[in-house]
Amino acid sequence: MQTVKIEVVVGKESHELASGITNLIDEIRKTLADGYSPGEDIPAVLMAAVQHLIPAVQGLENIPDEIEENKVAFIKTMALMGGDLYDVLTKTYEKPVAKV
Repeated sequence: MQTVKIEVVVGKESHELASGITNLIDEIRKTLADGYSPGEDIPAVLMAAVQHLIPAVQGLENIPDEIEENKVAFIKTMALMGGDLYDVLTKTYEKPVAKV
């Protein structure tokens, strides 16, 4: 299949929220690729949440204004997020090699 690269205009705050959510899910899946180990995984998941979600929600109150100003840009943001989420949810993560 051939593809083309295009430029898309999206809302800043809605894009940051969508990216933050997608990146958090990606980090959690990577962390849990070798199974769940509470002692190791909880701190890693919390750090991922701080790293990705806190910046993403800082402009949350501006999203309704973005929607009102440009609904099409908001819809494009959510469509792109859907594609990114699909990639993250269907990606296969390598299990880390056990250290001996």
